[in-house]
Amino acid sequence: MKKKLTVVVFVLLVGALFAFGPELRFGSLEMDNSSYFIYMFHYPITDVIPGVDVDLGFNMYQDEIGGTMYFGRPNPDTPDSTSFINGISIYGIRVHNELFDVRYGMMSYYSKGIGLLLDAYRKPNSWAFDGKVTLFQPGLSFHVPFEITSLNPFSTLNTSSLWFGGAFLKLPLNMLFDATFLWESNSELTALPGIPAYGSTLSLSLPIINWKLIRIIPSAEAALLATSSFDTIGFGAGVGGRFSILDLLWVKGGLVYYSSNFIPGYYDGDYEYKKLKTLEGDPDIQLTPITDATQSSMGWFIKANVNIGNMLVLRAALNSYNTIPTSPILKGYLRVRIPEIDLGRYGGVPEFYAEAGYYQSMFPMGTLLAGDWEGALLNENTRFIFGAIYPLTGDMVAHLTIGYNPSINDWDWGIVFDSSFDISPDGMWLAGE
Repeated sequence: MKKKLTVVVFVLLVGALFAFGPELRFGSLEMDNSSYFIYMFHYPITDVIPGVDVDLGFNMYQDEIGGTMYFGRPNPDTPDSTSFINGISIYGIRVHNELFDVRYGMMSYYSKGIGLLLDAYRKPNSWAFDGKVTLFQPGLSFHVPFEITSLNPFSTLNTSSLWFGGAFLKLPLNMLFDATFLWESNSELTALPGIPAYGSTLSLSLPIINWKLIRIIPSAEAALLATSSFDTIGFGAGVGGRFSILDLLWVKGGLVYYSSNFIPGYYDGDYEYKKLKTLEGDPDIQLTPITDATQSSMGWFIKANVNIGNMLVLRAALNSYNTIPTSPILKGYLRVRIPEIDLGRYGGVPEFYAEAGYYQSMFPMGTLLAGDWEGALLNENTRFIFGAIYPLTGDMVAHLTIGYNPSINDWDWGIVFDSSFDISPDGMWLAGE
C-alpha cells in the first residue's frame, strides 16, 4: 500500500508541475550491465542570475517493475535509498562568462581535430564536469567523468574511467590550436595486453568559410597512443575537413597515416560499450589491442549527415585502414517520420517515427562488389537496432528500441517515455560527428 501511495503522489506531483515546463522521462535503463526502471523529471532554468544556469530534478528507480521504489539515481557504490528526500537531484549547472565556462551535466559528444584520437566519444546516460578557462592564453579545457547521485546524504559516482584535458590557443585568421592529453584510469583494463592507457593529440583547424549558410573547415592532427608501461607506442597523423550547408547536410573526411601500434579514432562512440564487454570477457565484442596494427599504412574515412527537420535523419560513416583487423567499419542510421494514415471508417495509423541503425566491422567490400548483398551486410560481425518513436502529447514520446547481435544470437529491447524528444538521435555507435 505504501509503494502504491508513493507512486500516486509522484504521478500527481509530476502532473501538477508538468504544465509549467519540466522535462519528464521514465522507462527502462541499462547502466554498466544492470537494468533499472527509472522515473525522472527535471526543470532547466537559464540565467537564474546572469551567467548561471541550473537544472534541478527528482529521480526514482526500481530494479524490477513492481519492486521496491528507491530515490535518487542508481549508484553501485552506495546502498539503495528509500528516503523521499534523496530523490531531489542536480541535473546540471553551468557558470559561464568571458573568463570561463564550466558545466556539470549529461555527457555530450567529444571530438578533436579530424577525430584521430577522440572521435565523437560519449558514454550515454552519464554525467561529467566539462570546462574551458579563457582567463589567460593559452586556455585550458577539462573533462571529469563524475556524477552527483544524491544530495542528502551526499554521494558521488565516477561515471567513466576515461579522463582528458588540455590547452587551446586562438590564433590569427580564426585558427584554433588544441593540445589534449587522455588517461584511461581503469588499471584492470589497461593491464590487458595492447590496451592503451594514455593518448595525446595536437590539432589545428582553419575555418576558410564559416558562415551559417556554408562552412568549410580544414584540419590537421597528430596523435599518440601508449600502453601503461610505455613499452608500446603508436603514432598517427592526418589531414581532413568538414563541409556543411546550413543544418541540412555535412560531410567530413580525411586521409590518415598511422604507424604500427596505432588505431585511428580509438575513443569513439562505441568505446565505452566495447570496454564493458572487454572487462566482462565477452568473446565476440572486444576493444582492439593497438598491437593488432602490426605495420604502418595509409587509410581514409568519410562521414555524412542529412538532417531535414523532423522528417528525415540519415547518417553514414565508413573508414578503411588496411592493416587493422577490424577495418573497414561501416556505420549507418536512418530515422523517418511516418505521417498519419487515415483509413476512414477503419480508423488509421497515427504519426510515428521509424528508425534503424547498423554497425559492421571487417566490412567485406569484395563480397558486396561481387553481388552477395546478404553475405556482405548480414554476418557475424553485424549489429543492428530498430526503433519506433510515437508522439504522445507536446514533446512527450514513447521510444521503443530493439537491438540484435547476430554473433551471439542475442536480442535486447528497451522503452523510454521522454518529454525532451530530440530528432538528433543517440545510440551505442550512432554519434553525429
